Amino acid sequence: LSGAYLSWTDLRGADLSRADLSGAEMVAADLNEANLHGADLQGSNLSASILSGADLREADLRRAVLTRAELVWALL
Repeated sequence: LSGAYLSWTDLRGADLSRADLSGAEMVAADLNEANLHGADLQGSNLSASILSGADLREADLRRAVLTRAELVWALL
């Protein structure tokens, strides 16, 4: 999924643990309670995404854009 266009996608509760999402466009994606544990999110755009309750432990967030992302109860 590296470089994938996933903006406005409903990924609520999706298991994306250890997924390669580097450079992915995920603007305004709904990732509520998604499992992103250990995912590669380097350089991805998560602006305005809903990450409430998402598991982001050990995720690589280098250069990721999280402007206006909702991170309430996210595990970091």
